[in-house]
Amino acid sequence: MQSGNVTSRQLELIQELEETGTFRVLRAIEMPGIQPGALRSGERLAIALDTETTGLDIKEDEIVEVAMVLFAYDDEDRFTRVVGLFEGMREPEAQMSEDAAIITGITTEMLKGKKLDIAALEEMVDRASLIIAHNAAFDRPMCEKLSPVFKDKAWACSATEIPWKSLGYEGAKLGYLLYQSGLFHKGHRALEDCYALLNVLSVEQKTTTMCGLQLLLASAREPRVEIEVSSPFELRDFFRKRGYRWKSYPARHWYKHVAEGDLDRELEQIGLLKQPEVRAVTRRQTAFDRFRSAS
Repeated sequence: MQSGNVTSRQLELIQELEETGTFRVLRAIEMPGIQPGALRSGERLAIALDTETTGLDIKEDEIVEVAMVLFAYDDEDRFTRVVGLFEGMREPEAQMSEDAAIITGITTEMLKGKKLDIAALEEMVDRASLIIAHNAAFDRPMCEKLSPVFKDKAWACSATEIPWKSLGYEGAKLGYLLYQSGLFHKGHRALEDCYALLNVLSVEQKTTTMCGLQLLLASAREPRVEIEVSSPFELRDFFRKRGYRWKSYPARHWYKHVAEGDLDRELEQIGLLKQPEVRAVTRRQTAFDRFRSAS
């Protein structure tokens, strides 16, 4: 997904600036228009999804904005075109938290009287083979509260299912990925973040012949095992260093998804702690199960 409106003169200026070692030029993300029509040979559909919410509590908070970019990818798992868009707001029962309002720029006044077109949302979701979110462990449960159409879909998490650090990135936050890819976008709103994610997934990587989308789709197709660990608070550094994430709902625990071949080694490392309070539970999962709301 490369910009086609950069002139040769602009490219020369960019090169001249960056060769000084003083400047780095970032390029705005591409937001390609819709190219509707029947699927071409080998194409499949996926959705890049983002939500804005009243806060970060999966149980208590609500979605106030949802955006989806329905896009096609070819038989080599590369982005080909945008097929459809969905964007909408809804007035929640709860108030926007102060932090959420500051981050998103969404105010209570902006949401008054707003309702999502649930029929249009569900029609778009039905068309897709996969839903991609940059924090699927949060977005999937929130979306499942919004509509049952999300419950039977395969999901993938672009933040946790791509080995960003081994690809040379400092972190998996979308802002880090954009910056280190030489890109920028205007703000933290749902549709813009969907397009930002698509741009990042399309970037050619320096350490592999596969782009992010190819790596993510390969991961989504593989059955994996979720490890849930109950552990004393003082062991948090051990689990953070091993790539576990914290979940507070419906029960407090650490969790991590691993390949089936890595399960025994991971459980062995947990066993070496020799802590009777540490209890691990494992569940084999496919993309249809991962990140599902554990209610």
